Amino acid sequence: MKRILLSAAAAASLLLAGCGPDCDAFCRKLVACGRNLDLAQCRTGCGNVGGDHVAYVNCVIDKSCVQIEADVCRLP
Repeated sequence: MKRILLSAAAAASLLLAGCGPDCDAFCRKLVACGRNLDLAQCRTGCGNVGGDHVAYVNCVIDKSCVQIEADVCRLP
């Protein structure tokens, strides 16, 4: 019974992780583009509001640093 509950919890966490934006990739991209950010704080902030700004987070992940600096991704 314990194994079933652990398996169910692991599956639920994987499903929940796939529902929101990829905050880790978003924050790593910003750091790679020269932004002076604390990764842990960035991930926390993104996790708190990223669900409201999925399009913006995905835009940053998909664009080059030059495009990000040109401000092609904008918050709605």
